[in-house]
Amino acid sequence: MPEHREGTPEWLSDLESFLWWDFDEPELWRNWTAKRGWTAAQTSFEEALSLQKMLRDLERVNNGMEAAPTQVERLNQAIEAHALRPDVSNGGEVTIRPSGADDPVGHVLALVVRAMHDGVWKRFKLCRDEVCRASYFDATKNGAKTWCSMETCGSRNKMRRFRAKGA
Repeated sequence: MPEHREGTPEWLSDLESFLWWDFDEPELWRNWTAKRGWTAAQTSFEEALSLQKMLRDLERVNNGMEAAPTQVERLNQAIEAHALRPDVSNGGEVTIRPSGADDPVGHVLALVVRAMHDGVWKRFKLCRDEVCRASYFDATKNGAKTWCSMETCGSRNKMRRFRAKGA
């Protein structure tokens, strides 16, 4: 599955990419941040892993699954720790910015806050397939997509249900 999928708003591409990657090594995190013009400290790697786990748990809720109840509290703590602040343009558009310019975790948090404010966060979902669990943006008209890919996860799950009925 690609890191960026058709239908995801361009301003959400960093958030989509962050949720899609598995940063199981610090080098992957450093490469991801360098590609976007940031330098990543070891501490930001640990923070990124924690944030990604928290956000993926919240994506579970967006796809009708249960999540740990402490995730919203932890998200608020992370927002406070990165001192996110609103900026208002002359045209009245509000953007959220981290206090530091070289703060990749703060940048991701700012995108999450904006996505939540704009009502598009609910379209970030975790695939319901227990083997897959990929993150994806649901760009369907009604926002009812359940699996990251109908060709793989959706087909596999429909076939599993079909076979269970026949047994």
